[in-house]
Amino acid sequence: MTYTDVAFDNDTRRYLELGDLLDSIVSEMSAIKERFRVLGKGTHESPSGVVVTVTAPNRSFNLPKATEMLSAEQLALCKQDGYDPKKVRRFLSPALLEMCMDPGTGELRVSVK
Repeated sequence: MTYTDVAFDNDTRRYLELGDLLDSIVSEMSAIKERFRVLGKGTHESPSGVVVTVTAPNRSFNLPKATEMLSAEQLALCKQDGYDPKKVRRFLSPALLEMCMDPGTGELRVSVK
């Protein structure tokens, strides 16, 4: 099979059309997600049964702050897990972990399933 000039021309036009459609779809999805954020944090089910989950932005472990608050032993335990907040919670109380975390930055996260 040869790739004719007509087929090539059709494919290039369609490719550009699809790119324009994709831009339009991404823009519309972003606008809808922005409206979902108004629902606030939590799980929200639409009348048709679609679940929209709105969560806080990711947070990070603040090592300088933790260094001031934690003992050398606690820091060593946290270091072995790379200061990953999901893992250091094994070694720190919820209140202590909370004090070592930076606030989340950015927009609320939205998931639709």
